[in-house]
Amino acid sequence: MAVQLVAREQRIPPSRGLVLAHNHSGRALGLIDLLRWIRYSRHVLKAEKIDVLADGAVHAIVGELLGTAKELGVVLSLRTDGAAPPGDLGAMKEQGLYDVFLCPKRSSLDELKPWFEACKDQALPVRLQFQASFTKDVDAEVWARRISESGVVRVNIVLYDPFQKGGEGRDGADSEATLAAMQRFAARLEEQGVEANLLGVPLCLVDEDSLVRTANGPQCAADHAHYMPEAYSLARKLYRRGPVMAGKILLMLLSRYTFKSQPMDNFLLPALLNRHYLYLLARIYRRLTIHMRVARSVPKEVSKRSYDRELRDARAATEKELGPACGRCSLKRICDHDSSRFKRALPGLEVHAVAGKHVVSPLHFSAMQPKYYDPVDLDRLDVELRYEELTGEADEILLRQGAAIEVGPYDYGVEETYFDRMESGLKWWSVSNIEKLSTSLGTFRLPLTLSMDVGAGIADYVGFSFGRHCKILCPMESYRHNIALYVNAEGRYVLLRDKRPVRPAEFEGRHYPALRLGEKLQPRISLWNIDECIATQNLRIWTGNTGVEEAVSSVKYSVIIVSTRFTRRLHAVLRSLAHQRDFDLGKIEVIVCYVPGLDATDDLIDGVTLSYPNLRVVRSPFSEQYANSKGFLINESAKIASGEWIMLLDSDTLLPPDYFAKVDAVAEESEFIAPDGRKLLPKDVTARILMGELDPWDDWEELLEGAGEFRHRETKGIPVGFCQCFRAKYLEEYPYLEEDHFETADMRFGAQMREHVGEEHRLSGTPVIHLDHGGSQWYGTQKHM
Repeated sequence: MAVQLVAREQRIPPSRGLVLAHNHSGRALGLIDLLRWIRYSRHVLKAEKIDVLADGAVHAIVGELLGTAKELGVVLSLRTDGAAPPGDLGAMKEQGLYDVFLCPKRSSLDELKPWFEACKDQALPVRLQFQASFTKDVDAEVWARRISESGVVRVNIVLYDPFQKGGEGRDGADSEATLAAMQRFAARLEEQGVEANLLGVPLCLVDEDSLVRTANGPQCAADHAHYMPEAYSLARKLYRRGPVMAGKILLMLLSRYTFKSQPMDNFLLPALLNRHYLYLLARIYRRLTIHMRVARSVPKEVSKRSYDRELRDARAATEKELGPACGRCSLKRICDHDSSRFKRALPGLEVHAVAGKHVVSPLHFSAMQPKYYDPVDLDRLDVELRYEELTGEADEILLRQGAAIEVGPYDYGVEETYFDRMESGLKWWSVSNIEKLSTSLGTFRLPLTLSMDVGAGIADYVGFSFGRHCKILCPMESYRHNIALYVNAEGRYVLLRDKRPVRPAEFEGRHYPALRLGEKLQPRISLWNIDECIATQNLRIWTGNTGVEEAVSSVKYSVIIVSTRFTRRLHAVLRSLAHQRDFDLGKIEVIVCYVPGLDATDDLIDGVTLSYPNLRVVRSPFSEQYANSKGFLINESAKIASGEWIMLLDSDTLLPPDYFAKVDAVAEESEFIAPDGRKLLPKDVTARILMGELDPWDDWEELLEGAGEFRHRETKGIPVGFCQCFRAKYLEEYPYLEEDHFETADMRFGAQMREHVGEEHRLSGTPVIHLDHGGSQWYGTQKHM
């Protein structure tokens, strides 16, 4: 299988997860636990491909997982030791098996020959891993040629594999021979057109020619050839647990990343994962002594003096942790140092400090390494091509210096941390590894461009935050960068680091960049894991939509609609809003909360905007992980609402043609307004509306009198979320409940409004119409009846 290695300076991070079919003692995990693990890897870690580790005959279990993986939109690969025959790989290939990763426990290519032949017959790419101790006993040139002829696309030579036994060296002479053989073997593989990686070797010990192929933790985290760090860390921890405990941990993890996690799970999970049961006692002690100074929890004044003291303590702790050689080394930020694993694998070798300027980019040596890209990674690699047009637009704007708004050091600050104001910016101080945010830089409408210089220090990630649901960040690879974000009028954006496009970073949990940004933005500067201090300077903002604010100033009612997989019904709802009678549509803005790419909502909004120019529709896009949390989408979207009033309207609910005229007539003396029930249409009538055979605004009375069920003031008379109208300030005081489902959230908000604001004003004799959708899932289904 001929493959072409590609050297591209613009690299992509890993998107591969790791799932274990069994633990270290060979005890199998249950099928349901494996399915949960795959779901967690896909939905939480955002893995696009997953290795399933299944040694021996256990590898057949992968066939039972491929169907679920396909439904989740992730591809599965088999990782195995090759000890058992390959079996029917053809059947697994038909079900979607992506490739095979062979990690033999012995140094014998002959034992792997059946696997090489079976994979070649099925056109399955093969990745290969050897422990470093194998390499000193082989003929590098012969093995490299045989491996290339066998269709292998990538070989990892590792000092240590936590999922296999062995790997320990004997003495200094043996370690020197092993290190030399590793480098020689890797070089011969690359000559044969096979990607080769040396994993786990301290950078100070390899030859200069081998640095391009050497990867420690920081390089693995930035290179698509390896595992996602969070996925790899979890697999290592669960490998040493029993199947029952591993299953409990996976269930807790899935619960943890919902909007309603269990407090007890959050309490137990770190102890179960880290197997440090004293952690529980420490947590209990911390809770009992939180009021005492000995617990170090008494709030302290934020001052430069306190930060200086903490910085000195942090520096001393770092020097103690790294040791004298690594502490002075210029490569200490991009190396795994003098680790215990290294000492076991290569005993007798001593690390040494490399003199020179400190290196901060993990890919400083390996940026131009020839790499193998599979189809998934090739698609991700094309970020520069996809962003080329946007980058050109951004360059034009960034050159127009005079058109920028200059943001000075007194125009913004930093939240919850000490900072100094300088002549052209701010200096941020921190010793924690969490996110630090600036105050809001303002409220802007698209198009929008932000640019700033970041330097005089370093942080792991830098960029901009647009709320809890959206962080657009990139790694810092130097002690100074210019960071720019360009967002065009359609919400498409490109992040530039030193005038070059970069792929926004992704993290475990909830901070993932959206496919597009909303039309109204409140940016903040976001810095993650600042190393002591850093400066933000020369902050400039360009915004080009000058006439929008005048139009927005007339908005009185902000209609918030949550819609995922409801595009056809949303179409009918927006048309019913566009046909409001005896009312100025300029008083309405419609905020649509949706997930770009999940359905055709983007195209629909484009069409509605062109067809009904008097109806203002505002995009409020979110990542897919928020699709089921109606409360979260509503609360975040309310922050960009312009109206004095907010109306919460379901994407399957049609308003009477005179509804806003009636609402406006009673608004001055009301705080909370609701319709007088709803009419539930049957399937056939709904279909005629969706197909354009019926126009509800013209046939409203006939629809109310026709077939269907009428519900008058249901849910014990409490107004619920299919149509609620209230003054905007109340959503700040009583935010929607943020769950991974909508049940009880509507009722809870209506009950709170009644309790604290008073009885709603019912528009007597004015119900709304509910379109049938064959189920109760407001967030949509894969198929509508």
